[in-house]
Amino acid sequence: MTVGMRSRSFHFLLRIFAAERAGAAVEFAVCSFGVFAFILAILNLGLLGFQFGALVHAVQQTGRWAAVQATASVVSSQAAITEPCLARTVSQFNALADPPLVAMAQPSGASASGTQISGNETLTVSWTGAAGSANGIYETLTGTLRWQPVGFSSFGQGFPLQISTAASVAGSTISGVTVNASCS
Repeated sequence: MTVGMRSRSFHFLLRIFAAERAGAAVEFAVCSFGVFAFILAILNLGLLGFQFGALVHAVQQTGRWAAVQATASVVSSQAAITEPCLARTVSQFNALADPPLVAMAQPSGASASGTQISGNETLTVSWTGAAGSANGIYETLTGTLRWQPVGFSSFGQGFPLQISTAASVAGSTISGVTVNASCS
């Protein structure tokens, strides 16, 4: 009789331990989804901050570069402002933003203003104002990045991140200065 009792209690204990192990596996399966989603969200926030910081830096530095290029042409010729063409501006943007952001394709044509769209990025360059006016000539540069979170493809087209900057061309308020929008 004692042997039968031992056998029953042993099987009873085995069933209890097996049920607890299965319960732990079920708890892990339920909780792991939330934990992995939380870790992925933290990684995505870091990536978002890094890419937005790179976009801000590239747009601001490219705007300054374009204004300095136009200013340098005013200083050298004292009569004409040469706005850098869109292809050179996009090339400068690529040099500043290429590691974290995808390099943009080079536009064709000899325009100083325009929009270049490449993948998830858009760069818009516009030159505004008139030489000799009170405000002079200034350039507005707008960079847009459609950010897609990693691992969350259900967000569709992603989130648009946009930054704009404006830079004035030194010497453009002087009367008698002409504007040359070529790619020279």
